[in-house]
Amino acid sequence: PALTYLLISGFCYMPVEVALMARLELFMQDPSVSMATVITIFLLTTGVGSLTHRRLLALVPMRAFPFVVAALVLAVIPLLGLVLEHLVGLPLIARLLVVLVLTFPIGTALGAFYPWLVGRLVATDHGANVPITYGISTLASVIGASFAMTMMIPWGFTRLLLLGAAGYAVLGALVLVHAVVLRRPLFRG
Repeated sequence: PALTYLLISGFCYMPVEVALMARLELFMQDPSVSMATVITIFLLTTGVGSLTHRRLLALVPMRAFPFVVAALVLAVIPLLGLVLEHLVGLPLIARLLVVLVLTFPIGTALGAFYPWLVGRLVATDHGANVPITYGISTLASVIGASFAMTMMIPWGFTRLLLLGAAGYAVLGALVLVHAVVLRRPLFRG
């Protein structure tokens, strides 16, 4: 289960980030500014999510959390259209704030997945496996980024975001099956 969790969460992170970055190029009026803005915001907000993951998951337990993330990703799709239609003429600082508002909830939520897994592994006496989780998560992210960059043109931004949302829904189903159907912790000794 830990391997599947890491592969799904690491892979799906990247189509969401890459699609947002690419979709916001027109809004930011420069590909470099879009890339720098979205990457910076994602790094900062996933850090916030990692730092606050216990609080986030106290509000929304992990068995529901991936579904909330999927909903956040789905919700940003029409918002991106509205932003591109109505707010392109804003000054740069205002556009930066709009991108922050659009991406903050998703980035923060995405930051909670990895520390939750590490906490579960440590709590279930699998702490010795924690170092390899970083490698697996990174590998999944590299594959996800490569996939997203390759499929962006033939699929488009929306399909990549839909793929990310679907992946988090699948992850939610995995967690839910363990919590409700199997009635056992996701990771046990």
